[in-house]
Amino acid sequence: MDIPAGVVQLGKRSFAVGLFWQTAPTVASARREGKIIAAKSELNVDLFCIRKFGLPQFGLGQKRAGHRAGMISLAVALANEVPFSSWIGAFAIARGWLLFVVRRGAIMPDGDLFFDTEAAVRNRFDGTVATGEWDKIIAPASWGLAQTQFSSLGDLLSGDCKDGRLAEVSGRLLRGPWLAAPLILAGLAWWMALKPFSAQVAPKVPEVAVLPAPAPPPWQSQPGSATLIGACQAAVEAVGLLPGFDIERIDCTMRGIAVVYQRRFGVLQWLPEEFTVISPDQVTMTAKLVEPLLPRASQEQPWAVMPIRRRLWSAGQSYLFNTEIAEPKSESPPPVSQGAPSSPPYRSMAVSLGTALPPATLAAVLEPIPAFVVEGVIWREAKWTVKGRVYVQ
Repeated sequence: MDIPAGVVQLGKRSFAVGLFWQTAPTVASARREGKIIAAKSELNVDLFCIRKFGLPQFGLGQKRAGHRAGMISLAVALANEVPFSSWIGAFAIARGWLLFVVRRGAIMPDGDLFFDTEAAVRNRFDGTVATGEWDKIIAPASWGLAQTQFSSLGDLLSGDCKDGRLAEVSGRLLRGPWLAAPLILAGLAWWMALKPFSAQVAPKVPEVAVLPAPAPPPWQSQPGSATLIGACQAAVEAVGLLPGFDIERIDCTMRGIAVVYQRRFGVLQWLPEEFTVISPDQVTMTAKLVEPLLPRASQEQPWAVMPIRRRLWSAGQSYLFNTEIAEPKSESPPPVSQGAPSSPPYRSMAVSLGTALPPATLAAVLEPIPAFVVEGVIWREAKWTVKGRVYVQ
């Protein structure tokens, strides 16, 4: 029996592929928006599913692609299993090729695709890889690409996949011709251009009581690793020398820098008024950061513990970092407003990296790790140390 283009058989299980994906702030809003958009007759959508684990998303499917209620989305199963924030994978199946693209934890709108030929998937694969940096690139060994890893779909999937189950779109009779494979991509591009839907296009939504939003994760309000490390480096390099005093250490946080000077032969009368005298031989100077701190990307999803340890230990061996990684510890969830859903418990690991190399090296190692919060940058005796906390699954 022929297997439809939108179905992949792995063992005894059938998975749905070729869905169109959108991200939402919460699972509830993903379900609501998914139903509204799926109900639009011009989109010819029969089924939708919700991704609950990780980043909330909804996917749209069609019965004529072979999708059926109860099927699990293969893109969701992989996105929940692969322990990396941004990855791309090309996989050969019996009758064609699959391409999955996940960026910062989100299945991309055109990141769940089926191709008839190797040439077609390779062309899309090469173009997508060139758009940015990736934590992991999965490709067939026959392609001979550097810095890629070959994995089969069966190798990546483990356990019982329950998230991303397709459900019927109720409330209307669906008609319209099935879009052929070449038109699916054009339809997706049109669909993406349609977002966000205007009030004239979207169906009217009945008014419902709106509950307060849950508290954001603790890392979301903190600046990204690279932007804070860069701002601290600029502030440290701008620190001036004082006659008769040596710089003992410089501490930098998002609130500013604190410079500790140790007296060698100078006298306190030489110091500017804004300096704080700690003792007869030690003074401090504080200043705010000049470089702007950029916000981190939205919806960062923590990694599992082991990929973080592997990345940091590997960097420590390559760059001769002094690396310290504590064991994960649970944190109390942040307080929430009355009526808001409670926040999940969070776990984090304290991390310290020290090096005599420029701090940009530390930034390059830490920036790709989602949910990493830099708590402080320390300069002492020509050595840089970054201390922080990384939240884990």
